[in-house]
Amino acid sequence: MDNRRKISVIAVSTNGHGPNRIIPNNEEHNLEIDAPSDMIMENLPTYRPTELKSLGVLPDSILISVFAYLTPIDLIRCTHVCHRWHLLVSHHQQLWRRLFLRPDCSNGFIGAVHVRHIDKFISMIGTRCASALVCIDLPVELITVEILRVLANHCPNLEYLTLDFSSAMQLHDFNDLNEFPCNLKRLCVCLSEVIFLEAFMRRIYGYISSLNTLHIIGTMEKSSIPSPEETDTYETINISKIKTHAPNLRIINLYGIGFIDDNHIELIASGCMHLQCLALNFCVRVRGTSFKNLMNRCAKLQCLLLQNTGIEDEAMLTVNWSSTQLTELDISSTELTEKGLLEFFSRVPKLTYLAVSYCDGFTDKYNSGDHPRKTFRDLNGDLGWRTVQRWCKMISDNGAITLSKPRGDGVYNSQNDRIWAANRAAADDHGGVKRKRKFPTKVMVWLGACSAGLTPLVILDKTSVNHEIYIKEVLPVALNFGNKMLGDQWTYQQEAATPHTHQLTQEWCARHFASFMPKDRRPANSPDLNPLDYCICNELVQAMDWGRVQTKLTLIEELKRSVKKIKPEIVLESCNNFSKRLCRVLENEGRYLR
Repeated sequence: MDNRRKISVIAVSTNGHGPNRIIPNNEEHNLEIDAPSDMIMENLPTYRPTELKSLGVLPDSILISVFAYLTPIDLIRCTHVCHRWHLLVSHHQQLWRRLFLRPDCSNGFIGAVHVRHIDKFISMIGTRCASALVCIDLPVELITVEILRVLANHCPNLEYLTLDFSSAMQLHDFNDLNEFPCNLKRLCVCLSEVIFLEAFMRRIYGYISSLNTLHIIGTMEKSSIPSPEETDTYETINISKIKTHAPNLRIINLYGIGFIDDNHIELIASGCMHLQCLALNFCVRVRGTSFKNLMNRCAKLQCLLLQNTGIEDEAMLTVNWSSTQLTELDISSTELTEKGLLEFFSRVPKLTYLAVSYCDGFTDKYNSGDHPRKTFRDLNGDLGWRTVQRWCKMISDNGAITLSKPRGDGVYNSQNDRIWAANRAAADDHGGVKRKRKFPTKVMVWLGACSAGLTPLVILDKTSVNHEIYIKEVLPVALNFGNKMLGDQWTYQQEAATPHTHQLTQEWCARHFASFMPKDRRPANSPDLNPLDYCICNELVQAMDWGRVQTKLTLIEELKRSVKKIKPEIVLESCNNFSKRLCRVLENEGRYLR
């Protein structure tokens, strides 16, 4: 890198979640095959036979039953324990019912298996998994004609398939794709920001008629939700053709897709008569004008999830909700007014689940008074319908919500695990669970790091971060710090969040920074080349005194106090690791590090 020093940034959203689990570098979860029955994982510990005396007496049937609870990664480890375990794991197809192959898949602690040799992996699918395989998720490098053909021919029981195109810069050639799994029950497609998938989808439309669940995951960042004007309008996938070829869909989840609007909902309503659940979370262009036709045509629709959409009062109130079967509704983080909400609730008689967290219309009425505001904010969340009815009556009669009701005059809704009681003891009598929400609003934090130290901490707590706020409040801090500490011999590196990759952001960086890494030059596996994401973030979390954090203000104060506790030698060591990890990526032929 021309001996240039490097400054990297991390963005931390303190929303109550703990730090990510880090897989040690010496545990490389690689899936290889030297023969149809061999699966190899490097750098695994070996065990002496004396350590297995207690397990050696168990019959094969018991061991197989135990192995059935293990993840694919743990099964690979078992093949290195002894020859007997190797044979058991390799020759029992029922142990290989699920394969998680995406490095960033959201499988909790399950993790992912890394495929190093595609040709050997194809052989393994046809022999080791075969008819036992039920679920598989594929990263973009494994979405090939050969692999899809093997899945179609050798895995007749495959029901759950995930195709992750999110990191794709270009697709394989699918002109020869004439075979595809035809018994799928659920299909998940993760979209790319730059790739149109219609050429691929045209090859598989004839095979998806069996689907009852469809997930399409967009590219919109949760931590930085843009306005509808900022989102791209071009369609990377054709919703109309999907609904035409999959008429039996019961569940449709369209998450964070910038081009989805009410016209697409009209298309879904016209072709999915059996629809029972529609999720449109973070589809900011949806206004609700299509819901009238949706509820009329999809008479079986029971669940509607509209978190962070652009729904409006007028559109919602044109629907005859009393004649629908709707029982579950999520309108969190929407702009519905208090008047519209109260009128809307009176029209939905069958609701059993309602989520209204961060819905301004529910809290505006109480901003003038301390006690009602605090009470409602503490209770604002996932509410049962009976609770909502009670609150609406209180607002109508008294103009406020009062908790000091006589004993025995409360509401208990076991379906939602929420209890309304006069005091804690009364709630305990019903097996109540006390639920408390720590942070009513989110706090975004920006922090930069280089070998010379850490940048000043930037608190972004007023609104969601878009490219304008990022350019105005963050980039000048990075520029001043870099020039002060490193002169003009440094390179600015940032993440792939939407504000970072915006055209105006890229132009600002090109004009002001001596050197920076543009979005089209970022390595495909850039998280592996930014150890600061894990090291510095973890140091900050560990330095926090969470006992002091009770409010948003104390959270911000503790963040400012904790960042000063991070030792300079820790920062320097993390920066020095960059060159080592760069060499590892090169040795690994550009693939993910595990």
